[in-house]
Amino acid sequence: MKKLLSFTIYLCIGLLLSTTLKSQNNALVLNGAVTVMNGGTAVTPIYVVVNQNNPSGIVRNGGHIHSENQYNYVKWETGTSSGSYVIPFGVGGNLADYIPFTFNKTTTNSTDIQMSTWFTNVPNFPKPAATNVGPVTNMLNFADSVQYAIDRFWDIQAANNTTGDLTFSYRGVENTTINPTGNVRTQHWNGSSWDAPVTPGTPGVTAGIGSAGPFVGQNTFSPWVLSVIPVCPEDTISYAGDPFCSNDTNTYSVTHTNGTLTGTYSATPVGLSLNTTTGDIVPSLSTPGVYTITFTVAATSTCPQYQTSTTITIDAADDASFTYSPTTFCITGTNPTPTINGTTGGTFTITAPGSINSSTGEIDLLLSGLGTFTVYYNTASAGNPCPSVDSVQVTITAAPIATFSYDAPQYCLDAANPILTYAPGASGGTFTSNPSTGLSLNSSNGAIDLSTSSPGVYTVYNTIAASGGCSAAIDSTTIELLQVDSALFSYSPTTFCITGTNPTPTISGTTGGTFTISTPGVINATTGEIDLTNSGLGSFTVYYNTTSAGNDCPALDSVVINIVNAPGATFTYNNSPYCQGDTNELPVFTGNNFAGTFSSNPAGLVFVSTSTGELDLTNSTAGTYMVYNNITASGGCAAAVDSFQITINASYFIAQAVQICQGDSIMLGGAFQTTNGVYNDTSATINGCDSIISTTLTVNPVVVSQTTAGICQGDSILLGGAYQTTAGVYYDSLTTSLGCDSIIETTLSITPQNTIVIDPVLPLCFGDDIVLTATGSGNGTITWYADASGTIVLGTGSPLVIPSTSIGVFTFYASEVGGCDSPIDSVQVIVGGVQAVINANPTTGSTPLNVFFGNGSTTGFGISYAWDFGNGNTDTIFEPSQTYNNTGTYTVTLIVTDGICSDTATVTITAIGESVIIIPNVFTPNGDGSNDMFMVDGENLEEVEGVIYNRWGQKLYEWNSVTGGWDGRTLSGEVVPDGTYFFIINAKGTDEKEYFEKGTVTLIR
Repeated sequence: MKKLLSFTIYLCIGLLLSTTLKSQNNALVLNGAVTVMNGGTAVTPIYVVVNQNNPSGIVRNGGHIHSENQYNYVKWETGTSSGSYVIPFGVGGNLADYIPFTFNKTTTNSTDIQMSTWFTNVPNFPKPAATNVGPVTNMLNFADSVQYAIDRFWDIQAANNTTGDLTFSYRGVENTTINPTGNVRTQHWNGSSWDAPVTPGTPGVTAGIGSAGPFVGQNTFSPWVLSVIPVCPEDTISYAGDPFCSNDTNTYSVTHTNGTLTGTYSATPVGLSLNTTTGDIVPSLSTPGVYTITFTVAATSTCPQYQTSTTITIDAADDASFTYSPTTFCITGTNPTPTINGTTGGTFTITAPGSINSSTGEIDLLLSGLGTFTVYYNTASAGNPCPSVDSVQVTITAAPIATFSYDAPQYCLDAANPILTYAPGASGGTFTSNPSTGLSLNSSNGAIDLSTSSPGVYTVYNTIAASGGCSAAIDSTTIELLQVDSALFSYSPTTFCITGTNPTPTISGTTGGTFTISTPGVINATTGEIDLTNSGLGSFTVYYNTTSAGNDCPALDSVVINIVNAPGATFTYNNSPYCQGDTNELPVFTGNNFAGTFSSNPAGLVFVSTSTGELDLTNSTAGTYMVYNNITASGGCAAAVDSFQITINASYFIAQAVQICQGDSIMLGGAFQTTNGVYNDTSATINGCDSIISTTLTVNPVVVSQTTAGICQGDSILLGGAYQTTAGVYYDSLTTSLGCDSIIETTLSITPQNTIVIDPVLPLCFGDDIVLTATGSGNGTITWYADASGTIVLGTGSPLVIPSTSIGVFTFYASEVGGCDSPIDSVQVIVGGVQAVINANPTTGSTPLNVFFGNGSTTGFGISYAWDFGNGNTDTIFEPSQTYNNTGTYTVTLIVTDGICSDTATVTITAIGESVIIIPNVFTPNGDGSNDMFMVDGENLEEVEGVIYNRWGQKLYEWNSVTGGWDGRTLSGEVVPDGTYFFIINAKGTDEKEYFEKGTVTLIR
């Protein structure tokens, strides 16, 4: 339902103000008046309708229309007219707050222009109450754009095919933007988000009245807002040296026109070697191509993301690669030319004294001469932007010579290895022999290893393969390897008794040689028989030389023999009796007595060696033993045997184990011991032998465990036998299962307690947000509570915004939680405000209607009350009365204020006149739009019931509403004929008067 407008006129001292509606031309004339529109809602909007289709429909000589609600509309029925329609909006009773809106309609389509405007209490966020406009967010790609929007909205409505130029006005105090003097643009709400700003805009103001526009050619209408352009830095980037060559190994840095910005770099397409942090590029690491490099500065709380770009080119470097195959050439061969693998058209050069064709790269071998040369190919002469150079090394050689020889034609296999000599200018190639087996020949250098070769005649070849245009070369020589005699012989045995038979040797190798013996030995030179008696006692060397056998490679061998007297077996042990564990004992021999094979009786005696007779006194069993030395017959000498008695007395060994704790000591081994080990203590037995006590000592550890503990400053902890409150290292001792100490070493740290200071909150009005802020130590999270014990959490962080839900004094609590929580601090918040409540009695009645306005509003010192009775009368007393002499509906407004906060209440008073009923006696339902319905007319009727009958008393039709009536048809829709019909009417007036009427009505079509 649409409401009729109620006017409130504020009178200013010294001025006569009036609002006039001229019925003859439907113009609204403002002569200094403030017209307040109030009470519009989405369900029931209110309108000021200007039914004049030209810009003169509103004539302003001062004053304005106070809308301040989306649903308080000024509706201008412009029809098909075009022109500049100025709607004289303003705010409150201050005539200086005049903020007109201009809709310059440039199309001639038929439309109404419907407008409202309102100030937002909190700068555009959250969205104002009673509106369908979304919050001012993401207007410039930001999460929250309230600092870019002026604190006022406009709802502009017109037909879809309408185009107009829009000019906005606003109060300077509403410009709370981050860039208040920047260009003010406008943005349109499309139902789900804000469209892009309309430019160019008008510089903003912060005092007086500002305007923005005109914004030309707008054809989309609904809610609008004004926004500013943020002041954001700009930049350009470039690279000196562009374009670059792909073989350029230098690093190039970016140049900025604004060196204060930081951001990241990116490039498209992929392939550019780019440092995304510094913007440096390396051409040689990049793929040739054209790249767009973009510098991106991240969005901040005041500016959107910023990007600037530049383009660079990486040109491909020439491919200067080329080859010669092979790279070694014979000076007598064909001049070689290269194969160019890459860019053609370059220039060839060669190191001196080489000679080359600069265009083709052909090398003149004869003019260049022997040596190694470097050939260069430079593509600069090809004329490309990125030339390059490559090089190849070549060698020019003479024809090879393979002539060689060894230092002798024959070699014994035991001689020094042959020496190879090359002829002048000759060199080695690959060495081979024929036959291919038997000769140990090094194929690379021709060396012969006689020690691993076999006898025979061999032809050795030196072959140098063809190369570099030169033919192959080969040479050979013959050598003979001779077998060496074998001079091996032996005597068995090699020790002979001087009284025995003369021995002769066994020859294992070459026979026909000659025997000799070292002096004064006597030997048969042919047979090798030794004359024992004439040789005498001693050790002799016998030699056998095969030279006399007449072979090419004689040999010499030798054997040592001994000539001795008949041996004796007599021996003694000097230190018997022994103790077990004494040092091992060897027998003592005198004269011509020697060791043979030793044995003992009874069993239990252990020898280190039965050949030497050395006793093992540690492992032998205590007792008395007879020891025997047996020498077997040999070398013509008879056998010999002797014996000697020894005694081994027992030594005693006692093993035990002892444990102590780390840090203790024990007397063992003649000293106080503190470490693990085996310690021996010795005493003497009656036989003078040791009695040894061997003790295995185990030192059990004292367990020391380290741990840490932390407490908050002001707390304490039991450590070291006391409650500790300071940082340090504390020790506690326990006993382990081994009986040793277990020490717990605790490092105690003290964490400072968090601190918090809540900022005071200034008194605020009911309906405003409570903004709680606090400063903590930074070591935790600021947490807000509704109770002093900190159990009811309201939220975290600073600031914390809480809506005020009632008037009063409220206490809020906060602590910095995390680590060591701070003590709970508190702050009191005074939520002031007043409440306007009207208790009118009665609200409906007949004129003259006397109404008492009871006041249920807030009372107290400094509170004032402003009544507007809707009939042009006002008052400021607490509970006034008002008499309404004229019928109508009046909106009564009460504004209650304490000087800071205010509240408004309204009530509707309906003054009713005397009811009148008028019933026509004829109607013509012929569809011409005039008198087509039979219905009850009158004034102040609230109920009407009607029934129609024909002449036979049959009910034809009935209705039950004030606006109802009969259209000449039956209830089933059939048209009745012309004639006279009967009615019964029951009605009730708003003055409670009841009517019962009956009669006839004539129907004429």
